[in-house]
Amino acid sequence: MSSRYAWKVAVAGIVLAAFAGSCWLFTTGNVSFETNGAGYIPSQQVTGTINDPPDNPTKEGYTFEGWYSDPNFSEESLWDFENDVVEGEITLYAKWAVNSIALSVTGQKTIYKAGDDGDLQEGVDWPDPRFTDNGNGTITDNLTGLIWLKNADLLSNYGNATWSEVLAFVENINTDGKIGIGKWWETDAGDASNSGSHQTDWRLPNRNEFESIMTLEPGGIFSNIPEWLEDQGFEGISTTNRYWTSTTYPPTTEYPDHAWHAQIYEGRIRHWSKEENSGPMMLVRGNGNTALNPAPVWKTGQKTAYIDGDDGNLQEGIEWPDPRFTDNGNGTITDNLTGLIWLKNANCAQTSTDWATAFTYIAELNNQGTMNGENAGDTSSSGSHQTDWRLPNRKELFTLLDMSQLNPALPNGNPFTAIGQTDSDTPVPGWYWTSSTDDLNTLNAWEISLGSGSVSRTSKTDSDNYVLPVRGTAGNP
Repeated sequence: MSSRYAWKVAVAGIVLAAFAGSCWLFTTGNVSFETNGAGYIPSQQVTGTINDPPDNPTKEGYTFEGWYSDPNFSEESLWDFENDVVEGEITLYAKWAVNSIALSVTGQKTIYKAGDDGDLQEGVDWPDPRFTDNGNGTITDNLTGLIWLKNADLLSNYGNATWSEVLAFVENINTDGKIGIGKWWETDAGDASNSGSHQTDWRLPNRNEFESIMTLEPGGIFSNIPEWLEDQGFEGISTTNRYWTSTTYPPTTEYPDHAWHAQIYEGRIRHWSKEENSGPMMLVRGNGNTALNPAPVWKTGQKTAYIDGDDGNLQEGIEWPDPRFTDNGNGTITDNLTGLIWLKNANCAQTSTDWATAFTYIAELNNQGTMNGENAGDTSSSGSHQTDWRLPNRKELFTLLDMSQLNPALPNGNPFTAIGQTDSDTPVPGWYWTSSTDDLNTLNAWEISLGSGSVSRTSKTDSDNYVLPVRGTAGNP
């Protein structure tokens, strides 16, 4: 045998041995994919590395951060598809990061006190124009993406209606484009946005959808919210009546059949009897629940359906992350829906107080880490306290509310402690100040009940409310 031939045989033998070794080394394995809520991905049988990895899954409200072999997502378990070898049966787990939603400014620009809503103007600016009149009986809110019926006075001929009547009228409009067919009060909704005909997916707005069109300072020539909305293209906004929302007040012995209403003229959101009271209706449709909009609308938290077409039935809005809150272990809580950071102790000052003193407590917290001389427990700045706490504006405090809960009206399992109580024989969670002033009477400021979820306004000097500090920017934790 020539030396050249012998050399070729030797090389061939090495190659065959290497091939055989690799076949023996890389046995066939099975890979399962756990998407953690993003749908099904078929398992794969592979030998060696995963040559055909699945497309990255998607889940609304979250960003995909990779596949991990450890369900607890340890750093070293991040899967490298090019180099990691499958051995036997394995499961890869999708890791998700919560996308917090942005909040808009409240619209308030006047400064009544340093550090108030008009001074800080927290939130994303409104787009210009804020609303677009589509010329077909509908108006698009360019901030939320919601589409509203232009006519806010559909019941002008019929008169105000009960909650169940209004929801029945919504069905009529989706079916026929009008209400009261054949009756003297027959009224066309004026919607021609579906190729000249009407849409079939109109709904009664929930509480959060109504809150999204409230401005706390119409400004300029406008003396109230209805005037401002009509300048945006709406017609017939009532200056006296309370508009029905689709959201039910959780039934109690005292209030077994209440629903929330929006008093647009004053900006208040309260509850009253569904059948003993009557009010007008506005209609909304479309995607206010996509993160593509500058300030999308989130779910109210209501899950119980009391009638077809109500809030619990439709559950419109951005899905809440799970968990909703993260206890940071340093005296603060992160709301994973908004990214806002809240003081864990919801009554650090251990007392209620007037509006001006609320700002004094915030300044004390930023300077000394105490409120009314009481340690706030904030160690989130390298063991010390933060220095950028503020009194939340109306929209920021509003985000904490859960319309399926009462006393407190906060998401179940929330980690807040020491929520302030009313001074009564049967104490319940009390009212909290916002940094937002009532534009109709600037001696008042907006307040929110963490017991019921009601939104109202009260005297800055003659009323005492609790103080819950916040920091950070919604959508940018």
